[in-house]
Parts: sequence; C-alpha cells; structure tokens
Amino acid sequence: MDGDHLEAKAVEVTYQSGGYSVLNTHGSPFLAYVVDGTIPSQVNAELERIYKAGENFCEWSPSCIRERQTEPAKLIALFVCDRATPITAPIPPGEQTNHK
Repeated sequence: MDGDHLEAKAVEVTYQSGGYSVLNTHGSPFLAYVVDGTIPSQVNAELERIYKAGENFCEWSPSCIRERQTEPAKLIALFVCDRATPITAPIPPGEQTNHK
C-alpha cells in the first residue's frame, strides 16, 4: 500500500450547550472518541445514537452526519485521509432534504 498521499489527522471538537454541527459529510473514514458529555449522532437515515464519555464510534464510508447538543461535550476524531481532500464538507442547503 502506497501511503505517500495519506496523512493522519486528529481533530478536537468542542460543543457548547445548544451547539450543533451543520449537516456535513466526511471524505474519509474516522474514529471518534467522546471525551466529555454525550454526543447524539445521526448518520443518513439511520436512527440517532447517543455516545457517552469513554465511548467511541466509527464511520467507514462517506456519510452525512448531523450532531446536536443539549449539553457541553467534547470528542476527538481521528482520520487517515488523502492530503488533498478536506476531512469535512458541509452539505449545501438545497441537497439537505436527501439526508434527513
């Protein structure tokens, strides 16, 4: 496997109470570890899941993710991705109805 075009990225995501992520997609698989609080997450049309501090979750293919917060929370996301591809991209409002 030629990994010259790949890099590993660790991203800390902190949510304030009432905060949320815009509907977004990820260009590579990732592993998320919940550091503090709880993270509600919904992928595509799947049921929402709640992840608590100390738990982790994976996304293995590009997917549409929606996260919303009722309390402060923090997670660390680990990506192995192509250097030229953004790790997160918002979904334009006109396309969001396909991903609820």
